Amino acid sequence: MSNWCYRLTRGAVRVVSAPFVHLHVWRMPGAVEFAGGAVVVSNHISHFDPGFLTVAFARTIDWMTTEEFYAKPLAAAWLRAVDTFPVNRSRPDQRALRLGVERLRAGRWVGMFPEGGIRAGATSILGGVAPKRGASELARLADVPSVPCCIVGRYPPHAPRR
Repeated sequence: MSNWCYRLTRGAVRVVSAPFVHLHVWRMPGAVEFAGGAVVVSNHISHFDPGFLTVAFARTIDWMTTEEFYAKPLAAAWLRAVDTFPVNRSRPDQRALRLGVERLRAGRWVGMFPEGGIRAGATSILGGVAPKRGASELARLADVPSVPCCIVGRYPPHAPRR
């Protein structure tokens, strides 16, 4: 675990996004960030979503990241330094599932986007499309709760309001 790299990345996301993004976090009354493992699940409207959710939570989130992002050595090194791990989205990935369960049982939070990629409008969970089962299966296997999240906003950021 490279905690300094994670903190540095979280700080960079805050600084770089501050002029452009107004991040608001609403929590249910009585909601707390509890000890122990949990699966963070969210819709996925932009490439920036993992960064925004990383800023929103005090806990470190180990993101399950599509394996295509690991193709470039520099990107792969940074992704590993911030505790992400690859997943093959084209098929059930037993290795990623096993890694996720191990991290959850170790008390870590694992972040996933059950849409399987960036989706908006009618193609998203918010548009009524069923999520992939991986997040619920991961939580069930590790016997941990899920932390549901919802990202709303305009994407791209310059899109007109409707």
